[in-house]
Amino acid sequence: MNSKFEKTTFDSQIENEETRIKKIRAHFLSSDSLADNVIYDFANMHPGKGSALLNQALEKGIDSLNNPPQSLKDFFAQVDDIPIWVDRRELELGASTFVRAGGLGAAALLCHSLPTGYLDPEGSRPLLFSGRLVERAPRRLMETARFVYECIKPGGMERFGNGFKISVKVRIMHAQVRRLLLVSGRWNTKDWGIPINQWHLLGTNVLFSMTVVDALRNWGMIISREEEDSIYAFWRYNGYLIGINSDLLCATRAECRRMIVIMEKVRLPTNQDSWILTDALLKAGGVMVKRIIGLPFQNITISILAGLTRNLLGQKRANELGLPSNLWRFFPYLLRPLIFCFEILRMILPGGSQIAKHIGNRLWERALEIGLEGRNARFAIPQSLNMKKSPVNLVKEGTNA
Repeated sequence: MNSKFEKTTFDSQIENEETRIKKIRAHFLSSDSLADNVIYDFANMHPGKGSALLNQALEKGIDSLNNPPQSLKDFFAQVDDIPIWVDRRELELGASTFVRAGGLGAAALLCHSLPTGYLDPEGSRPLLFSGRLVERAPRRLMETARFVYECIKPGGMERFGNGFKISVKVRIMHAQVRRLLLVSGRWNTKDWGIPINQWHLLGTNVLFSMTVVDALRNWGMIISREEEDSIYAFWRYNGYLIGINSDLLCATRAECRRMIVIMEKVRLPTNQDSWILTDALLKAGGVMVKRIIGLPFQNITISILAGLTRNLLGQKRANELGLPSNLWRFFPYLLRPLIFCFEILRMILPGGSQIAKHIGNRLWERALEIGLEGRNARFAIPQSLNMKKSPVNLVKEGTNA
């Protein structure tokens, strides 16, 4: 009887996994209809009018607009509606945990979250078309950092906080890129799915939460269970604002882990474009570190970042991305005891956590000030895509990647 029960349970688990993967594949053809409708209305307006309407609605609320299009009213009805599962105290704890990580949090994104995303070449295809991930890698890296920092700043995810507004702008940017790609005649929906689809949006969202937590712990940072849960809650709400379907959003570590396992099962093998993206990311990181810290040897900085990335991804995945193997992959074993000691001091000293948050906040601000070189990250709606140059493997019209 036990044997039969165990077999039935095992068969059920297989069936559940296969059913789950089938459901996930459907999301490759699912976009964000609320944002898409807004963008198609904006496309029929005079240049700049749509952006002006969006900015006013973000700054003063949708009710401040005189006769806005129905699509914009429907869009803000969703983003202004706070889900019942949102706990502001929990969001603040998740944000402050990220803030106190300081430069380690930024390094976790650079060396773990983003490279893990590049393991699936499909997710980066829309940006590869425009060349932004390669030709403007340093700029895009700092724009990503600005987006994250504005979200995790105190009050950043409040209705009129900068993090909230930037999240909505990024969502509208995604919809515009989708529209431009679909009307370009060069996007193969049959083989590639919808550009910036629900599944790939979810992938980015999960990688900004669980992989960051794993990297920070790997480097010696002490993160409590409550703090970890609050980080998932924080990015869950951010995903809601970005336009991810609520039934896909992950609320716990177990759910994030389940999604990452499925991501690994359904992704395509890495290809030359994955290597190009990873190489561009590390070089951009080297440029940023040189600007921020002032290290004279950029190549050494790139080697350090490659070593940290290999340590976090593991040998198999690092090899898939063409990462060089060097002794810097052992650096975390030296770094971990030092960071762990600082963490113990933080926990036993009165006001230690507040001091850590203050230092982390100043590090983020200083890094962005130097990295962006005084320029603003505007997150404007693109009017066109620079599609003159094509990625090596991904953009072969009418063929599978």
